[in-house]
Amino acid sequence: MCTHSYFHQLYTNTHKLTVTGERNVPTQIHKGIVIDRVDLKTTNEEVDMIIQQMIDAVHEGHTGVAVLSDDTDVFVLLVYYYVVLKLSLCVIMESPVRDRVVTDIKQTAEKHFRIASDLLAAHAVSGCDTVAGYYGIGKSKVIKMLQAGYSLKSVGGCNG
Repeated sequence: MCTHSYFHQLYTNTHKLTVTGERNVPTQIHKGIVIDRVDLKTTNEEVDMIIQQMIDAVHEGHTGVAVLSDDTDVFVLLVYYYVVLKLSLCVIMESPVRDRVVTDIKQTAEKHFRIASDLLAAHAVSGCDTVAGYYGIGKSKVIKMLQAGYSLKSVGGCNG
């Protein structure tokens, strides 16, 4: 993708494409120009990089972001940061698997605004890539608890 000039002509004249992968430095393609985005270098998981790229797009004045992923961690972080950072741009998440649903993050964040600030704790409690879940406490149980008015804001916090 990074070296295919025909692809660049078709898709990157109006859009910026940032590609993350095995390297710590993502590659950006825009108007046929391929550059390393050293400013986005990270040794963290790819999900952290996606969120950073969304934030950078906001700072650069973009009106929309499309994220190609079907990872639950990415979904949770997109919704959480959309609400916490009070974003208003169009953010969609699309699966890399053909014919799967496209998720409108803005619409999801607006619909679940009341529980969005608890999503990181809820995701961790119910299990994610870096934290094992508790037996018998799955995603749907935690979400139902939040929708019933309970909060997880003190999870991971300091009480002293």
